[in-house]
Order: sequence, then structure tokens, then C-alpha cells
Amino acid sequence: MMPEQLSKEVRKAETEYRKVMEEVRAAENERLARKAAGATDAALAEADAALARVLHKAEQLKVEADYLEELYETKRREYKTR
Repeated sequence: MMPEQLSKEVRKAETEYRKVMEEVRAAENERLARKAAGATDAALAEADAALARVLHKAEQLKVEADYLEELYETKRREYKTR
């Protein structure tokens, strides 16, 4: 891939990561709201599971974004030295 294409992919991955982080914050708020409302342990466990799923997705996207960023920097340096 050319550096310009990689740059676009990096921005796309970072945008997706930010969207998922918004979902993480919403899931955290939902759990806190349930706990404050005196939810049962089962309801809190359900909220914890939802939060864990979203966090896992966010971690995967962050790894992908970091990988693409490193790849972009490598390609940019290669093209710059030519």
C-alpha cells in the first residue's frame, strides 16, 4: 500500500475506535445507573458482560489502529528516502 492509502486506513481505524469508545462509556454509564437503582446481581452481571464485549472490541480496534500507524510510518520513511 502507498503511504496515502495507509494514512486513510489509519484515520478510518481511529474513527472506528473512537466510536467504540463512546459505546464503552455508554455501557459504563448503564452499569452505574443500574447499580445506583439497586439492580440485582444478575442485572449487574449482564451489564458487566456487555461492557466486557465492547471493551474487547475497542482493544482489538486499538491494536489494529496502532499496527496501521506503525506500518504507515515505515512506508512513509521508505518513500521519503527514495
